[in-house]
This record gives sequence, C-alpha cells and structure tokens, in this order.
Amino acid sequence: MKNVDAGTLTRIIVLMLALINQGLALSGFNPIPVDEDALYQFISMTFMGVASVWAWWKNNPVTKEAKWADEKKDKYKAEKKMAKASGYAPVTEEPVDGLKNK
Repeated sequence: MKNVDAGTLTRIIVLMLALINQGLALSGFNPIPVDEDALYQFISMTFMGVASVWAWWKNNPVTKEAKWADEKKDKYKAEKKMAKASGYAPVTEEPVDGLKNK
C-alpha cells in the first residue's frame, strides 16, 4: 500500500462505499436518505458548475481573428514538435531581422 497514490486510494474508498451503500439498499435499508427534489437540485448545480468551468477553461475562438490566431498557434506548435523530433529548426514564413530563409 506504500506505492499507491492518493487518487487511486480515494477511488478505491469511494467504490467500496458505493458498493456497501448498494448492498444495503438491495437488502431494504436506506443508509442515505435522499429527497428527490434535493437530488435534482444537486445534479443540476453540479452539471452547471462542470459546464461553466469547462467552457471557461477551454479556448473558445469566436472571431475570425481568434480562429486565425489558433491556426497559427497550432502550426507553430506542430513545427516546434517536428523540430524537436528531427533536430531541425522550424522554417519561418517571414525573415527574422532581415535574414533570408534557406
């Protein structure tokens, strides 16, 4: 158990609690009394929170300029990745400081 990280241990504990809860529910006990309206409110708020954080976190280009900038960024990242893998410097579209591209 020393080599188990905190995320794995948390998932195992939550799974065990869910299995115990399901077993008790199948045998007729109600270990977690839940009002349906409260459950609906919780699920709705959780969905809204997750959707809000996801939309805020992701890049959402709306204008033509933002989409163009994303394309340039993606091209730059691909060239940088290729340069790192091959050992060659990326080719720029415009000369830098008056130097000519080869």
